Amino acid sequence: MLREVDPIRRESLAAWLRLAKPIPARLGNEAVLLLDVGPSRALLSGRCSYAAGTEHELAFADGGIRVKLRCLITAIAEHASSPDLDLLVRFAGHSDALAEFLARYEEQIHRAEEANAEGDAAGNVIDGDRTLADLGSAARSQETFLRCRLGLGGWNREVTAQREQPPDGFTVAASETDDQVLLLQLAYEESDAHERGLLREFAAASLGGRG
Repeated sequence: MLREVDPIRRESLAAWLRLAKPIPARLGNEAVLLLDVGPSRALLSGRCSYAAGTEHELAFADGGIRVKLRCLITAIAEHASSPDLDLLVRFAGHSDALAEFLARYEEQIHRAEEANAEGDAAGNVIDGDRTLADLGSAARSQETFLRCRLGLGGWNREVTAQREQPPDGFTVAASETDDQVLLLQLAYEESDAHERGLLREFAAASLGGRG
């Protein structure tokens, strides 16, 4: 089940940095994990009691950089078999520390990509002990895919071996969690034709390789 108070636009999803491993964080007084993050939004996970529409301070530290900024919980996705929740949050303002963290992490990815292209396994390192294969988008790029199509009766999902993007929905890795698929479906519903095309491009890019 997904609860939301703020339309999720494609531009926020496209700019997300998909981390190689979760980062421990604090949302208000509660412990959460930072899963994906961008300049304006983040995806968190944890046993959080806060409701959608409430504002709290998000704080985390990584690589000597301490990030602290206010954010609004815009959507909450519940897990059927776990008490953990996934929370989409929108940042209330700019943070120089967040910008520094994003730039440093992107530089790690760039260096690892160059090392990987040159066959340098020792240089393909992110977060000290992870590789490109551990990044969220790469780790979820399996050879089984989930095609989501929006019709008059709502959403239809099917598992497929084909990565092509349909004209009336999108295709993602079958290993994507249900809550993340729900977030993409909501973003698709809130978008116009042009934005839906951009979201399909985002979904295709998340699969890696060539369509």
